[in-house]
Amino acid sequence: FLGALLLVVVAIYSYRWTPFPKQLLLSQVIALSLASLIVLPLYASMLETIGASSRAGISVGMSTWSSLPLLVYASTFMPSLYGNLHSTVWSPNDITENYLYIGLLPPILLLVAVIAGVRWWRPAIVAWIAMLCFFVAYSVGVESPVYRFCYNHLPGFQLFRRPSDAAYLVNLLFALGLLILGKSIADRCILIERKTVWRSMMVFVIVLLSLPVLGINLGAAATPRGGMGILFDSYEGLVGRVLILFGLFGVFFRLLKRTHRFVWMVIASLGIFLTLDISIAGRFGGKFTGTYSAHEIAPGYLARDKTDERLVDAWLAEHSAPWSRVEVVGGVKALGHSSVEKWFGTQGYNPLHLENYRSTIGAFNTMAEPRRFAAAPDEVFDARYDLLGLEYVAFYAPILSEKVDNGIAKQARAYRDALALEGGSMLKTDGHYEVWKRPGKSLWLATADPKKPGKLNPAPCKLIHFGNVQVDIACRMEKASQLIIGEVYAPGWTACVNGAAVELMRYSEVFRSVKAPAGPSRIRMSYRPVPFLRWKSCPA
Repeated sequence: FLGALLLVVVAIYSYRWTPFPKQLLLSQVIALSLASLIVLPLYASMLETIGASSRAGISVGMSTWSSLPLLVYASTFMPSLYGNLHSTVWSPNDITENYLYIGLLPPILLLVAVIAGVRWWRPAIVAWIAMLCFFVAYSVGVESPVYRFCYNHLPGFQLFRRPSDAAYLVNLLFALGLLILGKSIADRCILIERKTVWRSMMVFVIVLLSLPVLGINLGAAATPRGGMGILFDSYEGLVGRVLILFGLFGVFFRLLKRTHRFVWMVIASLGIFLTLDISIAGRFGGKFTGTYSAHEIAPGYLARDKTDERLVDAWLAEHSAPWSRVEVVGGVKALGHSSVEKWFGTQGYNPLHLENYRSTIGAFNTMAEPRRFAAAPDEVFDARYDLLGLEYVAFYAPILSEKVDNGIAKQARAYRDALALEGGSMLKTDGHYEVWKRPGKSLWLATADPKKPGKLNPAPCKLIHFGNVQVDIACRMEKASQLIIGEVYAPGWTACVNGAAVELMRYSEVFRSVKAPAGPSRIRMSYRPVPFLRWKSCPA
């Protein structure tokens, strides 16, 4: 969506300056039509899902965590600067922030433009600067009025809660700046005059004066988080790299004053310096404070072996199933299933929850907040969790210690004690997580008792196939019954019984349900995401 804004500006500029406006306009219309045909099914499905989700309840204030304070833009040219200004530790914050680094490309572009005497009021350069300023202002989110205005008043912007992602387009624009300024410079003859030298010296002085100001502000942010050591190392490297850069420009001035034969050598040298600066200085190694290095995320950045941390992952991959799920309480795994070992869990943290699941079962980031159980007298043993197929609960071991005194830890210990009191037992631990068996029985495939509302019985069915977009079940009912499967009902799911299309119903607002006939039957549930491509048909 944000990239499309950039494309619109490029299209307008291209149309304004092309010698063949009619041909260009025709090609743009054709390209837009083809692109619309490609993305229309995607957006139709996405908007339908958003309408059934909790997204409607998200306000502009919930973008605070994904807003980049301007100070974070220091990570554009300071490698290993992982300052999470929203947290209490100096640590990785967001993948956008971690990959903002583009080396000394900005000051190099500025210096080359000053030396070449670029005309800043050329339309292409003005458009480039305007887009750069817009995306910087947008990426800082609630820290600036730009994001709030776009969110509240411009259609489309309210669908996004991560303004920090606009920082990727800042990087893209700097790459585009190489082409735009390069073309402007190619149209001019570079002359090293006295005023050019003075302009370059002015840039040099401004950069040098900004370094201590930047250091003071970063130091104020790093001190309470114990990050002064890493900040000093990164700042020291920045000063050294800036001095090397301006030293190179001093040599280039002398060479270009004598003859223009050296211009290609100057360009090649700057290219090599920039490549090494980005690839070596910014992409190898990550520095953390001692406090944060003990955190479970740090090993991934420090390239340490994490084999021992995958023991529970491997165990859950072997023992979990759609009818035998695990709920994770605390730690990184609470954010969702492992990307190394695949296991079946409850819905982990995600900014986009289906509203029926969130309100009935709950989808929470227990790494950052306590679990909120369904409103029922028995809470953790509510029958809805049996229907969901919840069989295991994995607790992040450190929060089970009495030394940890916060809402997440207190609730986790109470949850564990309730499991133990009702006959639950610990099955597996690797020092990072404890996996407990939850008392009760799985009702992932169940039938509703018509004589006793709310009463569920195990269904005489077996699972034939389970996938993200299709589920096949074989049943043998004594009498026609309502079959309930512990999977989430969502727009786009359809059902077929014995090859005939039937209505897919909701049970308890969140689960899928169909009417199964007496005797043997084959039931298929399929997901068809595109609203206007759905039809009631079943495979032969």
